[in-house]
Amino acid sequence: MVKGKSSASSGTRKKHARKAAGASGIIEEPIQKDKKPKKEKGEKGGKKGAKKEPRQKVYIPPVKPAPVQPDPLETTGLAHRLPPELLVVLRSLSKKAIVTKAKALEDLQASWVNKSEEYEAVLLDMLPVWLHHVPSLFLHPSRRIRSLAAGLHSSFLHIPSVKDQILFSLTDLLDEDQVSSIVGTWCITVHDIDRAVSSSSSELWNRHLVPLLTSDSPLLKSLESFIRRAILDPHGVYVYLNPAPPSAPALPPGRKGPGGRPLPTSRSGTETPEGAERSKADALEESEMDRRARIRVGALGSMRWILEQHPNQFLASEDLSFFSNPALWSILHHAVTPPFLPPNIEGFGAGQPIVRKSAWALVQSVLKASKDKPQLNEILPILSTAILRSAFVEQDSTVQAVMWQPLLVFLKEVRDAWRLEMKYSADHKETGEAEEDSEDEDDDDDAGEGERHRKESKDDGNKSHVSQAYQEFLQFLQLGCSGSPMQGYPTVVVILSTIPSEVIAASTPSLFSLPTPSEPQPHQAEAEADTKSEIQPETQSNPKIPSNPLMDLFTSFWAAIDGRALSSLQRSAASSAFLSSLLECMVFLIRRVWRDLFSSTSVSPSTSASGEGVGLDSTSSAGYDGSAGVEEPKNPKHASLLLFGSSQAQRSEDGHENENREQLYLSKLQEVMKSQIERVWSELSDKTLKIEERVAGVYLARTLLDFIALETSGSEDQPQRELYGVAWEALANGIRQRALECPGLVSTVLSVFLSGQKKDSGNKNRIREILEKSAKELLKDILEMTIGECEGHVSMSEGQIGTGSEKEENNDTAERSIQLLVAFMQTFSEALFAEPGFTEASILSYRPRIDNLLLSHGYTILSKSPILFKTYLIRRNDAQKRLECWQNILAALALRHSSGSDASVSVLSQALDVLGEAGPSISSGLRPKAEEIDPLVGRLLAESMNGTVGSSSAQVSLVRRIFTNPAPILSESGFSSLLQSLASAFSLQIDSALRSNDVSMNSFVVVLDLLEIALVGEVDMGKKNVAEGLVLSVIPDVFLLAFLFPKLGEEAGVFVTAKRVWEKWTHDNEGVYVQLKDRLKELLGDTQVRFSPSQIVQTLSALFSKCRIDPIHELVEADAEFNAILVDLPSDPIDPSLAVLDPLIPPASSFSEETVSPPSCDTHGYSYYARLVIALLHIALDNRRVARENMWILRHLLALSQYAEDLLNIPTGQSPVFSRAAIDAGNDEGDSEFELGELVVKIQQIVTYALTSATTEGWRLDALSALDGKESAKSLQPHAQFLVDVIRLTQSVDTARECRVLYNVLQHVMDDIEKDEAESWVSYARKIEKSAPQTSMTIVAAISHFAPEPPRLERYRNELAASLLGIPPTKVDTEGLQALRKLAAAAPDSESGVAFLPPQRAINVVKSCEQWVGSDEDISEEVECAMTLTFFHLAPILQNVSGAHWAFIFDVIENNLENCSMTDDTTWVTMARTLRLVILIRDLALTNKGLHANWAERETAVLTLIRNFATSQLESQQPSAPGSACRELVLSIVQDLPSGLIDHETLPKMCHLLSDPSVEVQKMAYQLLLPAAKKRTEHLVIEAGIDTEDKVKAELPSELMVILEQTLSLDLADNEQDPNLFGHFLGWMLLFDLFTDTSLRVRVSYIDQLRSSDIIGSHFIPTIFSILGIDQGIAKTFKLDMWGVDEYYMQFYESGPSKDFSLKVFAAHLYYRALLTVPSLIHNWVLECKDRQLSSSVATYTSTHFSPLIIKAELAHVKNPESASELADENLTIKVSSLTNEVAASYLVDEHQLEIRLKIPTDWPLHRVEIKDVKRVGVDENRWRAWLLAVQQTIWAQNGRIVDGLALFKKNVTLHFEGQVECAICYSIISVMDGSLPKKPCKTCKNRFHAGCLFKWFNSSHSSSCPLCRSDILH
Repeated sequence: MVKGKSSASSGTRKKHARKAAGASGIIEEPIQKDKKPKKEKGEKGGKKGAKKEPRQKVYIPPVKPAPVQPDPLETTGLAHRLPPELLVVLRSLSKKAIVTKAKALEDLQASWVNKSEEYEAVLLDMLPVWLHHVPSLFLHPSRRIRSLAAGLHSSFLHIPSVKDQILFSLTDLLDEDQVSSIVGTWCITVHDIDRAVSSSSSELWNRHLVPLLTSDSPLLKSLESFIRRAILDPHGVYVYLNPAPPSAPALPPGRKGPGGRPLPTSRSGTETPEGAERSKADALEESEMDRRARIRVGALGSMRWILEQHPNQFLASEDLSFFSNPALWSILHHAVTPPFLPPNIEGFGAGQPIVRKSAWALVQSVLKASKDKPQLNEILPILSTAILRSAFVEQDSTVQAVMWQPLLVFLKEVRDAWRLEMKYSADHKETGEAEEDSEDEDDDDDAGEGERHRKESKDDGNKSHVSQAYQEFLQFLQLGCSGSPMQGYPTVVVILSTIPSEVIAASTPSLFSLPTPSEPQPHQAEAEADTKSEIQPETQSNPKIPSNPLMDLFTSFWAAIDGRALSSLQRSAASSAFLSSLLECMVFLIRRVWRDLFSSTSVSPSTSASGEGVGLDSTSSAGYDGSAGVEEPKNPKHASLLLFGSSQAQRSEDGHENENREQLYLSKLQEVMKSQIERVWSELSDKTLKIEERVAGVYLARTLLDFIALETSGSEDQPQRELYGVAWEALANGIRQRALECPGLVSTVLSVFLSGQKKDSGNKNRIREILEKSAKELLKDILEMTIGECEGHVSMSEGQIGTGSEKEENNDTAERSIQLLVAFMQTFSEALFAEPGFTEASILSYRPRIDNLLLSHGYTILSKSPILFKTYLIRRNDAQKRLECWQNILAALALRHSSGSDASVSVLSQALDVLGEAGPSISSGLRPKAEEIDPLVGRLLAESMNGTVGSSSAQVSLVRRIFTNPAPILSESGFSSLLQSLASAFSLQIDSALRSNDVSMNSFVVVLDLLEIALVGEVDMGKKNVAEGLVLSVIPDVFLLAFLFPKLGEEAGVFVTAKRVWEKWTHDNEGVYVQLKDRLKELLGDTQVRFSPSQIVQTLSALFSKCRIDPIHELVEADAEFNAILVDLPSDPIDPSLAVLDPLIPPASSFSEETVSPPSCDTHGYSYYARLVIALLHIALDNRRVARENMWILRHLLALSQYAEDLLNIPTGQSPVFSRAAIDAGNDEGDSEFELGELVVKIQQIVTYALTSATTEGWRLDALSALDGKESAKSLQPHAQFLVDVIRLTQSVDTARECRVLYNVLQHVMDDIEKDEAESWVSYARKIEKSAPQTSMTIVAAISHFAPEPPRLERYRNELAASLLGIPPTKVDTEGLQALRKLAAAAPDSESGVAFLPPQRAINVVKSCEQWVGSDEDISEEVECAMTLTFFHLAPILQNVSGAHWAFIFDVIENNLENCSMTDDTTWVTMARTLRLVILIRDLALTNKGLHANWAERETAVLTLIRNFATSQLESQQPSAPGSACRELVLSIVQDLPSGLIDHETLPKMCHLLSDPSVEVQKMAYQLLLPAAKKRTEHLVIEAGIDTEDKVKAELPSELMVILEQTLSLDLADNEQDPNLFGHFLGWMLLFDLFTDTSLRVRVSYIDQLRSSDIIGSHFIPTIFSILGIDQGIAKTFKLDMWGVDEYYMQFYESGPSKDFSLKVFAAHLYYRALLTVPSLIHNWVLECKDRQLSSSVATYTSTHFSPLIIKAELAHVKNPESASELADENLTIKVSSLTNEVAASYLVDEHQLEIRLKIPTDWPLHRVEIKDVKRVGVDENRWRAWLLAVQQTIWAQNGRIVDGLALFKKNVTLHFEGQVECAICYSIISVMDGSLPKKPCKTCKNRFHAGCLFKWFNSSHSSSCPLCRSDILH
């Protein structure tokens, strides 16, 4: 390296210089290079070989940073005068942290400024401090800081004294730099990018400071200076206002730091850049680039404000130098280095669209301020260059939106802008080359001659001046206006008008040498690449084509299309803007060339014919003639430049004469015009340009009119110079060639050409006429061609001409011809079908050919091209022609149908399509000639209804459409016949669907849709032909389909349709309603229909809106008919055992022997009578007043209730009115019928309401008088009449059914009866006692239970008791039985307190019975049963009377129990009465000593018999209420059996009780079996304990295992459960109870049995998990948070759908018991579970709800004193830690401890208990491991408790150390050295020693002798 020469390059030195200048506040301006004088020709490089002296390069040191401005707090002594609190706040303003600054500003505002009245003097004193900080606060990066500062400054200005002081400081007190900083930053804040900051500052700025900023004010100059600096160097301004603290000087290279280590330096080896050491808090709010942009935007806004406020004095010399600075205008350009700046200077607008937006606004302000001022000319060169070089490369759409107006205004005002840009670019290019030469001079000196020659040649080639802006303009066009076509294309013609011809010619290179803009955006680069890829091959194939400026311009236009630059969401609008701009530019350029060549004056805008009659917007720039652009005089050279370019323009001028040159120019111009017209039409035809066809026609018409106007300007003749002719020929040829491909476009464009309106101006009309004439000729040519093609196609299709191959070849062409003809008929219908004289005859001549084509070949055209036929119908204005054409088509259809052609259906469908599209105005005039189409439609209807085709097929749709508008297709008679067929089919389908489930609702869709069209559609023909019979047969069925069928729960659209038909049918036809009522009445009594009575009754609600109906009299049978039906039904209960529940039921001997045959029932199990009565019930429930007004229905309701109750109690019995299906009625989802139990409840509700609603007093006495014959029954009140009728009917038949009905009625009647009235009723009962004994007993029983006790009833009882003595044994079975029944019926309620009989009378009754029994006559079981019932009522009376009567009573009890059996239902009545008597005697014996003694003697025998009942298992588990009642009575007695009657066999014998259907029986059975389980456990434990030969096998009862292995139904509907589930769960409870207090041996045997049977995994776990919902995911599990699962009280269990939670809690308790009892089996199941989701749910559920309770129970068991007794040992210590769930066991041996620890996991028992080895002493490792393993196996494998494991550990340790002796050396059992036992024996004395002790003895004694006997141990 040369000594003294800097190693830095020129660019590096300049960079350092700029940074130094910026840091010191020097304005950042581009370095102006001195232009070197141009070298003369021949002095290119100086003399060859001459050596120049090397230029001296010096190092330019950086400028020192700005000094830190002193704080007035320190320099003025304010720190000593201000309050300390304020001082703290002011010092915080200097802090770097944003939070600290914000807090200081808020405190200053809130605590001081807002209290200005109190602290005004203080605020005045601290004002210098505020003014010192306010510039940096105004420019702070944090928006919040700027907002707070602006608000605080505004608050200061609202204080008058402070405001005056601030203004005084700005005008007279502060120095210029401070004033400049304050005013400048204030103004920037006013124009801040944040609106909140700007708005808070602008008001007071305008009020207080703007008046001071006059033109001659120093404040304005200071503001101007600061703003210029802020624009050019915002970073320098920011650094100046926020100076960094001085840093330590850098150490020289090689200097060592502390410790001798070299000090670190920056990576680049330079100093730390300015601002790098600042706080990072600034960077948190915004980046460095964003901060510069923000300050620059505010400064630009301030500059605009200055230009607007002071435009006159602002263009001074210093201002011009500012505005002439190229760096300033770099704010317009998006690139980092704008092309008009030196390459080493960065632009200001790069990466900041908001800056560029403000820059364009500044351009507009500059233009406005400098208008008509010559000073502007000095900055125009750089301004023109910056604007033109920036506008067309801008990529940001928001900037473009702001850019267009300033750009266009500038181009309009500055006419030479393009020339100035080209000259400025050329000058600075040469200057840059010269500078580059000087920089590289040293290198060039060493270059060879050849290299220098090549460099000189390159320099010569670059000296041609071109406009780079124009090249970028072309690039702008190639990219589709840089992505903004909607904004850009309308401006292109305006911009083009400002470009001089020589600029276009000189600046037009080939398309692919255009420079790429700096740093293109991604989409720009992509579009450019696409453009080049589309065009490049063509250009490369013709490299010698000369450059043409106009062609290059249009090629750039089309490049946007080729490169798909307009493919956006708004493609249509963008393409429209493109085409409009292209055509406008073409017209403008052709006009310019035309003017230069042929016109004597320029064409004025008024001569333009564009937009005439084509519907253009008045604001369009079409026809733009450049009047606002560059005004150029007529000059043929300009035309040459545009046509040939600058390179060939002179040669074309010199090489041709004037005429030839003019012809050459014209030819070239025509070539350009023709190529563009052809390209436009090609792109339109190919749909590349997505433009509306009419808009395209408008643009083309406007262009052609402009050409005509240009040729005819100034002349009345036709165009002569062939501009229009060439354009039209090119367009017409394109239309002819592409007419078949784009018929819509062709017809629309021609219609636009022909649709012009005549104008007043003759010239304009003449121009329009020229275009219309050409268009008409073209239209005729195309019409001729099209009609000919269509005729040929039709002829070929009909087989008249042409071969098959010819048809196939011409098919595509023919189709296109038809489409073109359709387009012409649609577009030119008025011209083709107008009246003669309305249009030209040449066009009208084609109408007959079109008519003939459609009339003769209508069927063919309809089948091949329906659109042509439709267009003809719509456009042809002759109704007769249309009708003739239609009838010809129908005739052809009928002919082809008769010949069997299948195509007729499709053609008919096409015809209907055409009718629908043509509309009612056309179809209303079309009619068939006769009935030619009726057979075809009839066949279609039959196929649709028979299901030949689907309801959604095209054929069904075709029928619907025909019925919708039948007039053009069907004759009136044919349509009427079709309707009759339709109605008949619908009725048949309804009848089938009422009785069969196989009929699909979808089968009604077709028929009902067609009926809807006929009945309620708007079809005149249909309404005319709908007969009365059709309505009567159809509408009732429609009603059923609409309102009855939906009750089945199905969802079908046909129901909606039927309902719509019913609601829209408005005919007032009473016959329809009558027929509908009869139909519903028939359905009610029909047991074959699918609908229940409730569904039919519910349907009536839809009928109320149409007519009035009395459901009782119009829908059901009359009273007499109901009575007749009931009389024919069996009156006996379905089973004699029902007497267990109802004592009024007579003995079985009085039942009829006739067998009840099963009734005919519906699907719900209801017979005819049941359906009618249930209908009555639903009617009464809907309106209870009906029951009160029709009291006769109560008898039938009560009778049905009796039948329902009997079937519920004996489900296996044969009911005369129900089948077994009735039991399950109402259980199905969607079933509206009641369950039988609910049915009984509803009936009781209605009966109670009706019988208690009487308002007349004494009606019961009136009824009694009528019964006695004292009063006529005709005048009775309804309630009394009903009572009389019921009693007389019961008295007449005296059956069990009528008596039970009467008893229910009397229950309500005698509820509030008086004693006197009761006396009368007893008298009446006695009166009919002989004629109707059953009725008499019923009345007496009702009085005894519901009425007050009358004296006559007491006498009646005594009489009955006395009469027993007079009945001989021979009449016991008749008179005796009857008397006992009467006596029992008269017995009062046991809780009433009424004495049944006197004691002596009661003894006599017993004696009478004893005499009967003691006689030789056989006493029937019915008499014994009646005796037992009587004894039940006598026992309370006889409890205090001793005698032989009790012995007789006990004898009767034992005899009954011996004769009864649980398997014999005929003995259940006797059994139940006997058991009730036993229960009563037991209760009485508890309080009566005498009776207790008698009972004690017979108790064992009686209870043994009863226990045997419990052990007997029923053969069938069918539910039976009498049987369950007997079993409940048995269990209620045996629950308290003496222990002597319970043994280990009781449990297996009585397990079957858990399977009883009654929940109460199951509960009592569990309470009985629980002690039995304990007895069995005790027995097995004893047997296993004394068993020494292993012969005893402890097994679970097989009977219990059978119950647990039953398969249960768990997949039932909601709120349902298996009735056996509760008993099943009780069985599991018993199983877990059997584990209680068992020995380990018994427990292990149980576990082995459970494991081998896999009953836990196959039955228990699935059932429990299903009930708890664990198998459905953890989210659907039963929530146990509110339940305690460790306890369950069986007596509180409740069954039923609403109590299902009770069963779930029970299941959770069982799971808890299983985890506590058999944890290993649960754990093994979880491990083997392959369902990960289920396994996870089980683990989560268990660990959440069960594990804590089990751990707590286990630890409590360890602490339990009873358990601790098993572990009692003075050496064993047990410690329990509830916090860590650990149990520690330590065993003390000779002051040493052996310790183990048991750790219970948190999800125990899903994970095993961990056995930890804590301390092992005196036990070898293998033995110790065996012990630990044994403990673990005991707890886990054997399901033992922790206590069992600890007991085993204790046993092992105790036995291990038992018999061990102490070591004779250390006198310890366990060695203190190694913890071993004494195992080394002495053979002589037999003493044992520790090995370690013996070794120590040998070492210390130096011998191997025994310490005791001194014999040698080793030998």
